[in-house]
This record gives sequence, structure tokens and C-alpha cells, in this order.
Amino acid sequence: MLESHIIVSRPQFSVRHTVTESCEFEPHAHPSYGIATILQGRFQASIGEARFELGPGQTALVNIGQYHAAKGEGVEFVSTSVMPALVSDVTSEIGSIHNDTEIVFRASVVADDSIAELSRQMAAER
Repeated sequence: MLESHIIVSRPQFSVRHTVTESCEFEPHAHPSYGIATILQGRFQASIGEARFELGPGQTALVNIGQYHAAKGEGVEFVSTSVMPALVSDVTSEIGSIHNDTEIVFRASVVADDSIAELSRQMAAER
């Protein structure tokens, strides 16, 4: 497996495409929302107090400030970090919620075909 780390970063978000034989992320938190979709391989992950095993097509959703960790072997994944201000701006612009509403993910792991396809498309961009 050819190792690759590609990161695109802007003030309100970043996207990272990683292909690696092995990786480990110790418990940590971010001041942003995190979305990580597994394209290949398997991850052992924890989000908050819950533990998960994630495989291809599954997406981990991490809320602002939520502790999380992961370990994977032979993995390819796309992770996106989105700052809360961008989420607030977009949701209020489309009129779906008020600016003072706290937005949180209701689930920590999902298998959503649309998210998986977007992640595959982002991975294909080079």
C-alpha cells in the first residue's frame, strides 16, 4: 500500500485524504465538527464513551469538543473538519434553524451512501 496524506485547508474547514498501512490517533478533541469516512480497511474507534469498529462505507461523526480516538491497519479514509461558524452561517442562510441553536450529531456512526460517495469523489480529486 502506497502511503499518502493529502490535506486541503481553508479558514472554516479542512479535508484530509489518508492512505496508510497503520495509524493511531490518541484521545483528543477539536473545536470543530469532525466527519471521517472509511473507504478501505477497518478502524477501532471511540467517540465519547462509546467504542466502535468501522469499515468501508461507514462514517464517524464527532461533535465539537467531543473526545475521540482511533486505530487502523491498511486504511484509506477521508476526514473533514468544519468550524461551527460555517455550519451556523449555512444553516441560518437556508433558514433551517436560528443562529443561537446548538447543532449536534445525533449518532456517532452512520452508513450513508451519499456521504460515502462524496468521500470517494473527494479522494479521487488530486
